[in-house]
Amino acid sequence: MSTYAQLQARIADDLNRSDLATQIQQNILGAIQNYKGERFWFNETSATATTTTSSAQVAAPTDIVAIDALYIVISGKNIELMPEDLNAVIEFRPTTNGRPRAYCFYRNQFELDRKADQAYTLNLYYLKELTALSAAADSNGWTVEGEDLIVFHAEKMLYANVIKDMQKAQAAASLEKEAFTRMRSLGITRTSTGYTKAYYL
Repeated sequence: MSTYAQLQARIADDLNRSDLATQIQQNILGAIQNYKGERFWFNETSATATTTTSSAQVAAPTDIVAIDALYIVISGKNIELMPEDLNAVIEFRPTTNGRPRAYCFYRNQFELDRKADQAYTLNLYYLKELTALSAAADSNGWTVEGEDLIVFHAEKMLYANVIKDMQKAQAAASLEKEAFTRMRSLGITRTSTGYTKAYYL
């Protein structure tokens, strides 16, 4: 398992530079920000929430990057709540309580299309933001499964913007693309349905 410190050491060794500690840290974190919206097996997750009677708002996890689906549990079955825009949810919200059927995501909470008439369990599936790296021993999915991707993106940016060597920046970009393709292929293998889909960096 690679840590934040190990990624920094690897990059410093690849660059053969011992004077770029701050820039290396910044570009590792920048690489993670660049890719946090990409779907990989290690940043998919699920959570549950519960509605409150007579309320149309439900608190959401603070680490949401993108929502895949939100379900309401009725008689033990998941029934998908339909995503709507804020205006459709707010303007047409009835004054009477009932079973929610739609929602929008606003200010890090779920706005339901009606006030709940009872406590319902909601099952959420989403793309999450991983715990930020700070201490030397910190690690997360980006330092482990995504190590090559983050390292090569950081090196590309360092070569381009700090060292000013575009030839090496292009070489790092090529390695980054290969790492991205490998991760996509592994993700497809993990969730294979018998069909393939092309991805481009």
